[in-house]
Amino acid sequence: MPLHFGFNEQEEYVPPPELIEGLVSDNSLNFIYGYPGVGKSIFLAELAACLAEGREFFSHHCAQSLVIIACEEDFNGMREKNAAVHCAKMLSGFDDIVIGTLGDEGLRLIGDIGSTIERINEAFYDAEEHLVRRTGRTPDKFLKKVLIIDTLASLCPGVEENSSKDMSTVLEGLKQIKASGVDAIFVAHHCGKDASSRLRGHSNLEGRADNIWRLRKNREQTQVYVEKAKHHRNGAEFWFEIATTEVPFQNAGVRKSLPYLKPSKKRDAKFCLSNDEKALMEIVSELSTTSHNPISALELRKIAGPRFGYGDDKGEAFRKKFKRLLDGLLEKDRLFFDENHGVCLAEFAS
Repeated sequence: MPLHFGFNEQEEYVPPPELIEGLVSDNSLNFIYGYPGVGKSIFLAELAACLAEGREFFSHHCAQSLVIIACEEDFNGMREKNAAVHCAKMLSGFDDIVIGTLGDEGLRLIGDIGSTIERINEAFYDAEEHLVRRTGRTPDKFLKKVLIIDTLASLCPGVEENSSKDMSTVLEGLKQIKASGVDAIFVAHHCGKDASSRLRGHSNLEGRADNIWRLRKNREQTQVYVEKAKHHRNGAEFWFEIATTEVPFQNAGVRKSLPYLKPSKKRDAKFCLSNDEKALMEIVSELSTTSHNPISALELRKIAGPRFGYGDDKGEAFRKKFKRLLDGLLEKDRLFFDENHGVCLAEFAS
């Protein structure tokens, strides 16, 4: 008896349309997360510019889109980020590129979701009208609509991130926003307190996300790692640095030095560790060969203190330094905690 797969075998499978070729499909919910200061906002500014212009994003073609950003930053701050991207890449006419903002009223994903959807639709309408005025041309009817949220916590005050009920309500609100005509949503979020932790909050977030990208700082470079990809390959990665460029604002008669994202290539991991980090790694490596059980962080600190030249009288000073070194090595995936909270070497760290 032949197997039945629940569809007409004679019909050709048609994959979902691509928003970012090889990375993100239409009708997707995407999370970008990492520690504060890792570069999420700069990363989202680059993403927004690439989508608005329909140009390549880390060598992946973007479908040109109307982009609305919901963030704490004011209009001038967003304009400065957009201007920095264009000046650094020697692009012309950044006034012709429309990236709209939703304002500072929050998203209200719990409660009256209808009014939130109405505000988002109005923002897209205003962006389209602005594009017509700026360029004198009618927008392509096939332009995608993309909403960027930076960050979930700052724009959804009062939401309990670890609550299944609250997060389910937030996710249902995002689902309704997509159903209203938004092709993709990108949400910036934070990771937990520990360097080894994942997307902060209830597991519903990871379960309902189509794509999850983690940003990890590695000294002067930042890694973008694809942890989850619904229609594409998990494990992809790309790298960037944060550089600065001089931006002239002719209307105000001033020039400002502003940050922008500069794509880069991965460097040898050995060059991404400080001398102190390497020294702590050597201690962990030595201990792992002489003991069958991973050592606790407290025991490791007691052993490492004298090796770093810190006596008992400088215990508090070394405690702070040790925490900084350990967090850095956890963040760079050189070390990790096992289920018993023992400090272990990562497989690729040696």
